[in-house]
Amino acid sequence: MTNDNTIELKGTAAANSTVTFYDGSTKIGTTTASSTGSWDYITKVLSDAKHTLTATATNSSGQISAASAAVAVTVDTKAPAAPTIAKDTVNSSNQAVVSGTAEANSTIKVYDGTTQVGTATTNSSGAWGLTTSALSAGSHVLTAKATDAAGNVSVASAAVDPVIGSGTSGSTGSGTSGSGTSGSGTSGTGTTAPAAPKIASFSTDSGVAGDHITNDKTLTLAGTAAANSTVKVLDGTTQLGTATADANGAWHYTTVALPDGKHSLTAADTVSGVTSKASTVLDVTLDTAAPDAPVLLSDVTSHHRATVTGTAEAGSTIKVYEGTTLLGTGATGADGHFSVTTSGLKTGSHTFVASATDAAGNTSALSQPIDPPIGSHGGNGTSTVEVTNVRPHWDHTATIKGTADPNSQIKLFDGTTSVGSVTAGDNGKWSFHTSDLSGKTHAFTAEQVDTTGHVVGTSSGEAIIGTGRSNTLTGTTGNDIMVGKRGADTFEFASNFGHDVIKDFAARGSAHDTIEFSKGVFDSFASVLSHAAQSGHDVVIATGSDTLTLKNTQLDKLNSHDFHFA
Repeated sequence: MTNDNTIELKGTAAANSTVTFYDGSTKIGTTTASSTGSWDYITKVLSDAKHTLTATATNSSGQISAASAAVAVTVDTKAPAAPTIAKDTVNSSNQAVVSGTAEANSTIKVYDGTTQVGTATTNSSGAWGLTTSALSAGSHVLTAKATDAAGNVSVASAAVDPVIGSGTSGSTGSGTSGSGTSGSGTSGTGTTAPAAPKIASFSTDSGVAGDHITNDKTLTLAGTAAANSTVKVLDGTTQLGTATADANGAWHYTTVALPDGKHSLTAADTVSGVTSKASTVLDVTLDTAAPDAPVLLSDVTSHHRATVTGTAEAGSTIKVYEGTTLLGTGATGADGHFSVTTSGLKTGSHTFVASATDAAGNTSALSQPIDPPIGSHGGNGTSTVEVTNVRPHWDHTATIKGTADPNSQIKLFDGTTSVGSVTAGDNGKWSFHTSDLSGKTHAFTAEQVDTTGHVVGTSSGEAIIGTGRSNTLTGTTGNDIMVGKRGADTFEFASNFGHDVIKDFAARGSAHDTIEFSKGVFDSFASVLSHAAQSGHDVVIATGSDTLTLKNTQLDKLNSHDFHFA
């Protein structure tokens, strides 16, 4: 079990064979064994789940080996919920005796401020308890964190504040005094009600975690109560059912199917026939109704992006698609209006639809489509504005060069933010010097505008510039110029990526870059090599009408570690 979702595999196979990797029956990538038969491969990002990984080897004659023995790996990157501290007392040795609940079989560490003062392991029900090391006299603030089997650490629990050395005061009973010449009174006794139980959590809190709005009709409650007591669970004044707390006081209860609406859940526990006060109310709103499909109102286009506006259920999340490809995400305001700007689009006709997902996680049907044309020109004719080169500088700035109509005005955008303008020369060439680009990646596009300010052309691609650290730079469907700068960068390309250039691809060294093709483009290193050629100082990889140029790169220096296939 691991919280690393990119797994490095190493092994041996027949010398120079092609090693193919599978997750179950799904092919996830390939690499090539060395002349000694050794190989290693780093997977793409794997989902949180159990993965059964195997490998086969294919020799130069096309013969495929039997599958290797399977390696079962469980990926878990989700941190556990914060523990609860249900009870804390102080013993005669100036130690705090602390107990509570957390994720089952997790490791609990209790801290006094930032100092660890105890550790324990939860049982299969999630209950835990420990006695801290001796504490100094005075007030202390204790919190707990849970670490799951994969090594993910929760946020800290709510704090408790035991006081050491203050002493404890006992309680005294009250009696009824007798009367008479020599009579004596007798002390009365009573049965003390148990402390009110706690509802610590419920599941599943679908949609937006923590908002207590869910589309799960059967809720599972977890909490603490007096050990071995009977816990009654109520919705308002209606009893839903009962559960029995275990020897550590932990209990769980799953409701019957509840109707849509607000539910006020409480719990009370009974010991020796005496019932506690009710717990603090847990309010949960159940909503299983999908919202109406969004209504798309407009689709203004600019620098190869479309801004889609419309209306949908207030507070819902909007996703805009072209086919099955997600182009952008936004949220509706209190008035139900939204605006989503898409990623870069290729020149031509497009058809968009949108869905709405409410706070409970219910998703609507798709909207009626709209079809904005991308890259169309105004009445003054066509434009040939393009980005042709990028040159980074030592001071974290860069010079972007391009072409357009002679003497035309060019506006530059970083994403959707306007960053300046230049005028093309008599030969149609233009150059723009950026401000400081450190701290994040940047994607520049260019627009040509006429004398009235109307856009008459937009560059088909982008100038994409990294930070100098390890970045992921994703190509568009236009003609992109990409500079990762220093750092181990990943350059991503999907189908129909255009005519792209990587100016500083590093095929070796500590800052070793990687090119990731979607499997619709290439699915193996051998396939890449069959479409690659040396062109002067550069390597050109061509597929269909698309090309990727690696500047100042030698074809014989490339190997399978330089490529991933997703």
